[in-house]
Amino acid sequence: MGETTGIAWTDSTINVWHGCDKVSAGCKHCYAEVSTPVRVKRAKGLEVWGRDAARDETRSWEANLRKWNREAAASGKVHRVFGQSLSDTFEDYRDGRVVRARERDDLSLFALRAAFFEVVEQCTALTFQLLTKRPENVLRMVPPSWLKAWPAHVWIGCTVEDQENADRRIPELLKVPAAVRFLSVEPQIGPVDLEPWLFDPRCAPWFQWVIQGGESGPRARPFDLAWARSLRDQCRAAGVAYFLKQLGANPEFPCPPGCTDCMAHAIRDSHGGDESEWPADLRGCRAFPEAP
Repeated sequence: MGETTGIAWTDSTINVWHGCDKVSAGCKHCYAEVSTPVRVKRAKGLEVWGRDAARDETRSWEANLRKWNREAAASGKVHRVFGQSLSDTFEDYRDGRVVRARERDDLSLFALRAAFFEVVEQCTALTFQLLTKRPENVLRMVPPSWLKAWPAHVWIGCTVEDQENADRRIPELLKVPAAVRFLSVEPQIGPVDLEPWLFDPRCAPWFQWVIQGGESGPRARPFDLAWARSLRDQCRAAGVAYFLKQLGANPEFPCPPGCTDCMAHAIRDSHGGDESEWPADLRGCRAFPEAP
């Protein structure tokens, strides 16, 4: 059902448009910037990356979503869709620039985003996972009706690649009245302590899901396995679903004296996503939140 993806925490990805602008340290080696669709556009003379570049509408995004919705409704199975894997739904793209659309006349990103939300509202058999590095924009960009009754099938998450961005973005995420809020600690580039939000009753119901992963690619920054064990334990103590996606291309395996299971050798999987290559205590740490 739908297009498959290598992203372990979702079933399909959809991109209404391609293109984005880097906003923080986690964006330094952005996989989307060098993804195949973006490189093809670049080779044809259409640059979609950066503040002043175009944002290019993709073909058939609406038809695909409606097709997947029909299939999900017929099967009765959960079908998760990661929205905007090669862009950011909540990018503040202004100054009169327009999307270079393939299927309609040029239109603003505001209009295209509104069209996407309208289709999302109607595709209730799908679970949409909207992930952003700009949670401060969510409340003013979603339809006003969502603020009164947020669609139960729309999850909202933000990326927190280090403590600085966790401290800055999580309070903004907690303002969003979604039934499922989640964090993507990926690519993690430093230790992250979530306990101030996991255990502070003033923030209840906090968030329902934490995804974690190391950076992939030839220039991947180190991922300390102590970070994975720390977040796993924090989530377990708080009853929050925890999903370890990958160790990345440059995991650090601390090996204490006498340890025989730290596997201090090169990871063969280029993303560090093969659980059989992980230490035993980290295998099987792939939980999903309960649907509302």
